Amino acid sequence: MPETRWQERSLGRSLHASTERSRERGRRFVDAARELMGSSPELDFGVQEVVRHAGLSLRSFYQHFSGKDDLLLALYEELVREAVERAEKRVAKIADPLERLEVIVHRFYGDRGAFSSPMAAEVQSLARARPDEIREALEPLLELLARVLAEAIAAGRVRRADPRELALQVLLLLLIHTQARGQQLMGGTWPVLSRSQVWDFCRRALAGEEG
Repeated sequence: MPETRWQERSLGRSLHASTERSRERGRRFVDAARELMGSSPELDFGVQEVVRHAGLSLRSFYQHFSGKDDLLLALYEELVREAVERAEKRVAKIADPLERLEVIVHRFYGDRGAFSSPMAAEVQSLARARPDEIREALEPLLELLARVLAEAIAAGRVRRADPRELALQVLLLLLIHTQARGQQLMGGTWPVLSRSQVWDFCRRALAGEEG
């Protein structure tokens, strides 16, 4: 399996450790952060707590990550990648590409969003500070959407257009609605849209004028 972006960054910092050993230690820190997020949803844990939970040293932590934000970025990348893998397994059993797209939209527009409010707020902060890395973290989802959209276009189920451009529009729609609905990060009172409503909007937009 190819290295994820965070693993490439982590291995780049660990020049004096063997690749396999460094990879395993980086994974232990990310797993520790995941477990702490489950028990401390407000993300009020610090680096020292992550280090203790991982059973490794502070020196080892800073050989892999520049700080807590860097670790949370790695965790976000892992969560997105795992969610995409689950979605791929689910849609592989569906013949109709438009149905596959509907399933993906439903899966990534959950009742409360993909993450807790503190994690979502952290991601928004990272998106401002490290936009390229957040974009890279979302790339597997963008690729999945583009692939399914290309299949739907070929089958005549979606209007002809650049599938990656359409995928980006769908992804941004899902992200914005998720933040507005479940995580209350955009301020004010926003309408609560169901998954069906969000999908209906996507379906009509993708079908074009004749849809």
